[in-house]
Amino acid sequence: SSSFIQFLSKISGIKTECEKSIDYLETSSNDSYYSWIESNNMLSYIYLYMNDEYQLALDKVSPLVKQFPDHPFFPFIEAECLLYLNRISEFNDKYINLERFTNHPSDTIKNECSLKLWYLIALKHYIKEDYEESILYASKVIDNYSMEFNWLLGLSHFIRSKSLLELNKVNEAKKDLDFVSKLDFKFPEKEEANKLLHSLNAK
Repeated sequence: SSSFIQFLSKISGIKTECEKSIDYLETSSNDSYYSWIESNNMLSYIYLYMNDEYQLALDKVSPLVKQFPDHPFFPFIEAECLLYLNRISEFNDKYINLERFTNHPSDTIKNECSLKLWYLIALKHYIKEDYEESILYASKVIDNYSMEFNWLLGLSHFIRSKSLLELNKVNEAKKDLDFVSKLDFKFPEKEEANKLLHSLNAK
């Protein structure tokens, strides 16, 4: 949602403020009767997308999935954490639950969940070294993108670039990396894209 993206954007790249924010959110997550839900949600985003601390992200989002089984977004965060932790069989077990959200009565939620599921499939194939399939599903996200914010678009271009590089399709990969490097988002993938692009151009 807008509030989460704005929150993450504000704290990203300001280490001391970020650490302070995490400390406050952890206190709220562990000690508050009411605000632990919002705090866990924010922390799961921070740990997953900003800090690459996948087990911590999973620890924060899994209680939300359990308490709110029909929430359309918590299960996708949980599933992404499982993939990054290479717990692919557990991801596979949760796939049917993820898929049901792609038939949500709200067109907006249905669209977002469909894009997220394609991204997760792309990520899964990348981890399994099925690079052609990863490119296929990342391209589905890119070609059908209609979300308000561009963070998932950036991640999809990035995962596609990584798969293209594995297949030695350097020129195609550069186009994706260039797109990510120019995108107005604060995720670490932007800096990594810049570094990769610089390294490839230097060869």
